[in-house]
Amino acid sequence: MRLVKKGNTVVKTICMCLTGAVFAGCVSGPFIEDNAEERRAGSEQIAGSMQTGVPGQNDWPAEDPGDPAELDGSSYEARGRIPTWKDGKEAACSLTLDDGSADQFILAAPVLETHGVGGSFFLMSGPRDREDQASIQAGLQELRGGQQPDVADLPLLFSWENAAALLKRGHEIGSRGKDPSDPTNIGGGMEAVGRELLNSAREIRNKLPAEFLPPVGGLTFGWSGVEMDPALKTVAEESYLAGRGGQGLSSGPIIKDPFIVPSVRVGGTDSFPSWVRTLEMNSQRRGWMVFTFHGFAREVRRVSESGRQPVAIGKLEALLHYLSERSYWTAPFGRVYRYAVERHNSRLVFKEISDDGIVLSLDDGLDDAIYSEALTVEVLPPADMEVDTILSEDGDLIPFSTVSKGWIRFETVPDGRPLFLSIGK
Repeated sequence: MRLVKKGNTVVKTICMCLTGAVFAGCVSGPFIEDNAEERRAGSEQIAGSMQTGVPGQNDWPAEDPGDPAELDGSSYEARGRIPTWKDGKEAACSLTLDDGSADQFILAAPVLETHGVGGSFFLMSGPRDREDQASIQAGLQELRGGQQPDVADLPLLFSWENAAALLKRGHEIGSRGKDPSDPTNIGGGMEAVGRELLNSAREIRNKLPAEFLPPVGGLTFGWSGVEMDPALKTVAEESYLAGRGGQGLSSGPIIKDPFIVPSVRVGGTDSFPSWVRTLEMNSQRRGWMVFTFHGFAREVRRVSESGRQPVAIGKLEALLHYLSERSYWTAPFGRVYRYAVERHNSRLVFKEISDDGIVLSLDDGLDDAIYSEALTVEVLPPADMEVDTILSEDGDLIPFSTVSKGWIRFETVPDGRPLFLSIGK
């Protein structure tokens, strides 16, 4: 990014729209399919009209800062970019756990927390009211002792109190519908499915502490359906932000359909090497891998003894270790979704450069009440400048690190508020 200096201050504002799809000023919405021809056309349009063309970040190799925008007569050069995933990771992964069975709370959650990973627990909300809470707690005690109770039809579910504890420990709670059957398969057509969605969201909000839940419209859900009626999407949008769909390898950085984010369903008979192969393919395309789990066991047992399709807990530990050793950002479904949408819509604006520092802002134009995930930003200051502090508009210090070849990395919410990168004297 070349900025013109007049006196001791650069007065020209330059804007870079760093999205993974069309680069043509503002993007019309967050859900635009990745199209290489559109990206090229967008860059050419900007270069022709403003003389400041910068391709989307997804066009750049990981080590390439991209072509800077240029203005004639410049005396400073600064560059900026928003990595595809948080902390500059190559790919993203989310672990979703369906139904809310007790073995998820007792066995899986502690393992996730040991590795610093938050899971997404998509609960069947209805059975938790119909089950006798004393019976659930008794079952949990039995499970803690290593003896999993035999449940013929419905897996033993953890309680609403357990769900609240998971929220407070950094996990995500979403909906799997109210009842055990897949919402897309219940009788009554789309009207009944819509009621299922809305009633489940209402139940989650009534049962769980609001301070740990996203605002209205910010919940997520998961089911197996691979298609969704357009009328049902309208209903879903009243209470939900996004939904995990059925089978599919992975989603790229651009979300094609917010209510059918593809996922890979796993079970106890799957081999760990098959998971690794899937993750390697996802990493190559810098995508978002979503796994769908159900039951867990200390070792693979009969399906009726825990949640459905139980996975040995040691296999989950191996997966988490693999992810931590690779360039993967592993986070709850809702967080990764928000990051992808915010990044796609964000505009990084260099407002001013002076001898004292750089003023810039990052804005996605979205509702800050829902879209408040901090994005990773990387900036290359002019060659003769070294950043020593970054301050928010309120004067708060923002941590940053030097990543390579003078680039600095920090995180900020894309709310349009200015940041000041102070230059050391």
